[in-house]
Amino acid sequence: MTPEYDLPLKDRAYIMRIRREGADVDEFIPVVTFTITTYKCGLRVGDKLQLLKDTGEFKAGGIFTVLTGAEEEPCCLWMLDPDRKTSAWEDEFSIYDLFEKQGNT
Repeated sequence: MTPEYDLPLKDRAYIMRIRREGADVDEFIPVVTFTITTYKCGLRVGDKLQLLKDTGEFKAGGIFTVLTGAEEEPCCLWMLDPDRKTSAWEDEFSIYDLFEKQGNT
C-alpha cells in the first residue's frame, strides 16, 4: 500500500511564476520533483499535525499530513489537509503556533 503522503505527480505538479530582480518579464518554472523530506522547521514527511485554531479555511482539530517539498520553492511546507487536498504553508517555526505534532511520527 502506498503511503498517503506519496501522491501521484498529477496531483502535485504545478507551474511557479517568478520575477527575478531587475527582470522585465515573469519566468514560469515547472515544479515536478518533490525531494525535500525534512523541512527547516523540523517537520518530516509523514508527520501528522493537528490544527489548533480555526483559520477561516480550516477548522480547529483537523489532522494534516506533511508531504514532500520542492527544491524550487524551499520555503513552502506542503501538507495534505483533512479534505485530502494539498495545501501550502510557510516553512517556519511559527507553524507550531497553528499546529501541534501528533504522536511520534
